[in-house]
Amino acid sequence: MNFKSFSFLLILILVFSCKKHNDINELIKIHKKINQTKSDSTLIYLNQTKQLFSKINNIPDTIKAENNFLYGNYYNKTKNNKLAYKHYNQAINLSKKTIFSEREKTYYNTLAYVYKINGDYLNSISVLDKLEKGILNQKDYSNLAEINNQKQSIYKLLKNYKKAIAFNKKSVKYFALAKDTSRLVNSLILQANLNYYNSKNKTEAYRLLDSILTIDLKFNKFQNILINQTYQSYGIFKYYDGNYKNSYQNYYKALAYLKTPKTNADSIGLANSYANISEVCLELKKYKLAKKYNDSVDDLTVVLNANLKNFHLQNKLRLSYETKSNFKEVSNNLSKLNQLMNKNYETRITNELTALKEANKKEKELLVTNQQVSLNNANLKRKQILLFSFLGLLLLSGLIAFLFYRQKKLKQEKEEIFMQQRLFRAQMNPHFTSNILFTIQDLILENKEKANKYLIKFSRLLRLNLENSMQNYTLIEKEIEVLSKYLDLQQLRFPDKFDYQINTNDLEIDLLSIPPMLMQPFVENAIEHGFKNIDYKGLITINLSEKENVIFCKITDNGLGLQTTNSKKGHVSASTLLIKKLLKNMTNQEVTIQNNDSEKGTSVWFNIPFKDS
Repeated sequence: MNFKSFSFLLILILVFSCKKHNDINELIKIHKKINQTKSDSTLIYLNQTKQLFSKINNIPDTIKAENNFLYGNYYNKTKNNKLAYKHYNQAINLSKKTIFSEREKTYYNTLAYVYKINGDYLNSISVLDKLEKGILNQKDYSNLAEINNQKQSIYKLLKNYKKAIAFNKKSVKYFALAKDTSRLVNSLILQANLNYYNSKNKTEAYRLLDSILTIDLKFNKFQNILINQTYQSYGIFKYYDGNYKNSYQNYYKALAYLKTPKTNADSIGLANSYANISEVCLELKKYKLAKKYNDSVDDLTVVLNANLKNFHLQNKLRLSYETKSNFKEVSNNLSKLNQLMNKNYETRITNELTALKEANKKEKELLVTNQQVSLNNANLKRKQILLFSFLGLLLLSGLIAFLFYRQKKLKQEKEEIFMQQRLFRAQMNPHFTSNILFTIQDLILENKEKANKYLIKFSRLLRLNLENSMQNYTLIEKEIEVLSKYLDLQQLRFPDKFDYQINTNDLEIDLLSIPPMLMQPFVENAIEHGFKNIDYKGLITINLSEKENVIFCKITDNGLGLQTTNSKKGHVSASTLLIKKLLKNMTNQEVTIQNNDSEKGTSVWFNIPFKDS
């Protein structure tokens, strides 16, 4: 090769190298623009990177990983979970066994979080395990702490409190090594709550709170907030222990550290402190102090969330009765409480309708996919020889069966959401609520002490009903409390009309959870229809027992029986029908309702699914 040829070749190599270098620099610039933009131009930039990728060979893995991560963010934002998972996984698969880059750690943390918020807890934990293994020997204590904190939160959602506490302890260790006192204190408070409420280990819960007060927070800018939260936890635990005096002292200490709120979060903390002190003052009969702190909460109404508003209104309602305030004030507080409850119900229904809309959307997409697959396979069948046609038909049949199964599953999910919505509406009969309020109103004039007793029961019933309506399962203990308070209030409406018994037959009612509000409609039928026009005292007996991995429930009354109570042609209880359908879907067994053989009245029995709390 002569000199001229060699020089020409060298120039070509240099030009090509410079061009490739410029293209990679252009990719990096586009990635920076995507990370900085919050507009809808993200997809335009991503399409530009796609064009550049098609021109460049041997692109560095770091550039490929970043590009996949940005695609993952885009599809996650547009709710396309399938493509988001695909690109996020491609990003982390480009990592080496040992993970050094903070950007790579972001890839793992983001994918784990997206899996978690979409309910895919196993994949979320798997990603966190890979990240922890990749950074374990780097003394990256902050990330190790956060990884274990995330695992703790997932196991808490799964109600595996033993593992939640174990991972919380690991996060506490790493937060201490990272000298992150704020996160350390928050983790210790969380661990105390897990021990107190879920593991029933009160001694350990108090020990953990005691340990927080030994931590040097002198140079922590959140010192006051952290100490406030610690004393708040002391106060709450002491309140539930029944030690109201000590609870008040700890709430008062907590308040001293949050007197001058600087943010909305501080203001919410202050309002929560005032509301807690008001509640414990009511227990201690310190009514002037309770009113003072109620007024302080009123001054912060603008920052209150729904739960705190509900708590505050109940405190005001109770104070009104215990201090024998005028009925107008009591009625106003009752009205506000009822409005808040209705608003929360409407929010729940709106969320469920949104979920129903998403289910419909998925069903339509599935139908289009099904039609496209059928068309493609039909074309393939016409073009292939007999053997391949047979195999194609076999494959098509299996695919259609799979798609049919998915479609059926989506329809069941949609029906369940819809049914839960209707069941939710039927949970608290508005006529019952109105009747109880009028009954208590009349009772105020006759016996204020008795009226106060039943008003507190009614307030507690509303609160429990609101709490239960927000979750799919509730402790049997709490469900029995709701049912007992409901029956007590019905006895107030119908004095000396009936008695009731609830037998749990050694069930672990503080550990087992069942779907809420399944028994109440059957009990309501017995009262409203079974005991109507009887000339003797009614009796409702509710028996609960564990039987073959379900809770067997039998409700018996000595009323007039089915023939009389259903004499009104066309009368069917909507809530009863909904519960029958729900139990049939959950247990694959029917609800049985029939007259008693040798006695008056009716018996209802059915199986209830349960799970360990």
